[in-house]
Amino acid sequence: MTLARQKLHAALGLTLLVFAAGLWLSSGQPSRAASAGTTQAVSATITNSISWGNVGTCAQSAGAAAFGSLAAGSTATAPGGVGVYTGCIASNATWSVGAAMTTPPAAGGETIPASAFRLETVTAPLLSGAVACPGGNSSGGCTLDNSSASLVANAPATPIPLLATVLTNGFTWKYKIEVPASQAPGSYTGGVVTLTASN
Repeated sequence: MTLARQKLHAALGLTLLVFAAGLWLSSGQPSRAASAGTTQAVSATITNSISWGNVGTCAQSAGAAAFGSLAAGSTATAPGGVGVYTGCIASNATWSVGAAMTTPPAAGGETIPASAFRLETVTAPLLSGAVACPGGNSSGGCTLDNSSASLVANAPATPIPLLATVLTNGFTWKYKIEVPASQAPGSYTGGVVTLTASN
């Protein structure tokens, strides 16, 4: 091999080496990682929640309904005068409240029938529609011998507790009694009205 040919081979080899080095440097780090994808289903069930009691500035007040001393055939309301009972509801869905007399007041073996008592809703939450059993209403559906007399119907879901007021979360009501003319005298106690909130 002549000296010229050796120089040519050396120059060619050096050129190829420089070219290969340039390609290697420009290609970045080779990756040896493998990847594979998959999917995963996601679901959730949000349950309805509803509760009674003070919420925000709505203060619940529902003491015993005592009508005092009455004559047979007379009428009265509880609480007396301009007083009302206040209920407060926190709910994450549209809600309603109904009431039924589950135990009529009794004296010995005598009871004042549940049909002698009527529910009167005084105020309902904003946007819940008309008051179901307004004061003075003689509707049979407001007597407490029904399966459930309505206080509030379709009230909207209540706001967060810090913003809750009696206008958004609360309602007020009272009871009226029409004592039967033939009611036996006695001290009638132990009556129970059950109020049920549902959404």
